[in-house]
Amino acid sequence: MSHDIQLIDQCQLVGFRACQLAPARLYQQLPANDEVLLLALPPGIGKSRAAQALVGHALEHDHDLVIYVAPTRGIIDEIEILRRLPAESVVTLNPRPRRLCGVVDAPWKDLERSGCAALAKATLCADCVERDVNGGDCSWPDQLDKIGAATNLVVLTEQYLLLNPLLLRDIRARVVEPAIAEVNQIADFVASYRVETGPRGKVVAVELWFRPKDRAARNAAAAELDRSRVGRKARRAGAVETVAPAPLALPDPA
Repeated sequence: MSHDIQLIDQCQLVGFRACQLAPARLYQQLPANDEVLLLALPPGIGKSRAAQALVGHALEHDHDLVIYVAPTRGIIDEIEILRRLPAESVVTLNPRPRRLCGVVDAPWKDLERSGCAALAKATLCADCVERDVNGGDCSWPDQLDKIGAATNLVVLTEQYLLLNPLLLRDIRARVVEPAIAEVNQIADFVASYRVETGPRGKVVAVELWFRPKDRAARNAAAAELDRSRVGRKARRAGAVETVAPAPLALPDPA
């Protein structure tokens, strides 16, 4: 965006949005490291709608995953692309259901304020009778498990990110690492990576390494590539079940 001050009246606003806030234009201005693109515009200009349009444009071009952080949950309800993407490719992170927490809500809030949400989940949620694994209906502690290699869009509020400062690192582990594992399963090379972080956990560099596989490993990768993707994750984990043939139905003796 230009740093020159522009005076736009109501008659020019439609044209301004179509030109200056077009998703293709904003996408071209994203820094190479996806760090920050600041739009210093007043309320009512159309920044939220421009950001929502940018999500779809990014996914249609060079991005496999977009994390959309909204100011409020009301904004999330207005995101049109949520209704266009396949349901399995979208994960919306919901706030903690405080009404189900009962007497542990107060210690939960204390740990959240300290940036210790993971500790709270591991301790306060472990034996909670409301949790689905304990027979209840609450699946909130496990909602991050929905994020995986097939996820294209993660949606959350600013407050959720504030209470979970390590969330972006966790998402990277859930998305990048499974993707690397699948590449290594079907490619004729082995890929690995290292992320270098700076102050406050900020990513400052990513290093990638590649090394060739031996002949046996290349043959195994080629065979896997020819197989269906269904069951690939289980085969990678060595958890494939052997399906026994159904017994033949013999006619009743006369």
